[in-house]
Amino acid sequence: MKKSLGQHFLKSEKVLDKILEISGVDEGDTIFEIGPGAGALTKKLIDKKAHIICVEKDDNLTKIISDQVTWHQGDVLAFDFASLPYCKAVANIPYYLSSQILQLLLDHNEKFSSITLLVQKEFAEKILAQESFLSLLTHLFYEPMIALEVGRHHFYPPPKVTSAVLHLKKVIRDVDQKGFQEFAKIITQSKRKMLKTLCPEIGFAIKEMGLSQTLRLGEIGFDDLIHLYNKMKMSATKPDKSQI
Repeated sequence: MKKSLGQHFLKSEKVLDKILEISGVDEGDTIFEIGPGAGALTKKLIDKKAHIICVEKDDNLTKIISDQVTWHQGDVLAFDFASLPYCKAVANIPYYLSSQILQLLLDHNEKFSSITLLVQKEFAEKILAQESFLSLLTHLFYEPMIALEVGRHHFYPPPKVTSAVLHLKKVIRDVDQKGFQEFAKIITQSKRKMLKTLCPEIGFAIKEMGLSQTLRLGEIGFDDLIHLYNKMKMSATKPDKSQI
């Protein structure tokens, strides 16, 4: 075990079984597991007759030898996702890398039908809060939920924080994904400002939708935010009648 890797191994059989239930792993599924550690989750996945693609940075840990396991020694941040088949991501990830790993998985969202991560509870709550770019990016591709709260005593060594299982279910949004991401960057950089002050098109869309003129990020649901972006985009492309 290396302290520098932020390792906290999940030891609870009950929690491991709940993670499998939440992730919806079925026989024959391909699973992408980051940081299998001592292999507690990997062994459960083997019992489920899944094929597991493991990425582990710690070369001191014993590899799990099985026909169902493909082992990659190295840093997941340098993993070649081009070779990864369509699959489900299921992992207990290092908490200090939560943002980087989630961003990485979202950047390759076309590879994952669902993502189930054991993370710090506070991090999971921030993803649901829709107030950061990473949160909005998550909602763009997936429907996130905190599926389970996990106490410190379920780990060895115990972390200093409460953990949670963050489950992301794939969704298809009726929106220009690239354009929405640029929009998300703008509104999350000025999240304390009233949205209508960020640009005239947003103010026009808010008025058209009958929303509050004092609306700020965090006070609007994600579906309405998608609607707001689409309305803003439409108003920006309308011809100026005074110029016709």
